Amino acid sequence: MKRLALITITTALLATTANAEPFNGPYVGVQGGYESFNIDSTLTGAGALAGDSANATFGGDGLNGGLFAGYGKRMGNLYIGTELEADLGGASSNNKVTVGATTAEADAEHKYDVGASLRAGFLPTSNTLLLWASRSC
Repeated sequence: MKRLALITITTALLATTANAEPFNGPYVGVQGGYESFNIDSTLTGAGALAGDSANATFGGDGLNGGLFAGYGKRMGNLYIGTELEADLGGASSNNKVTVGATTAEADAEHKYDVGASLRAGFLPTSNTLLLWASRSC
């Protein structure tokens, strides 16, 4: 693990940009992280279970990762661009819910998501970008 961290830091310090001007042109990358979700629901019985109800909370967490690619253009101190992304999720949950005398099992899992963003920003200095992104899935 220490070796991987050393290689990553060394690569970042020695990296050079392909563009003469930062934040201008195409880019690609990978991302990783940790995710969690919670789902609150109320279940109401029907038929033989009429009048019975239960509240249920489903929660899960796990690691995720993905890819992104985009294109940005500087216009003086202004920036505009677009980005596409795809994530694979690792969060899942398995829960049992009881309504009256009946027990049901429910699974919840985040498998993947895809998105597109419009990005706009301002450069207060030549190598600092303050960015606003509007994401759509």
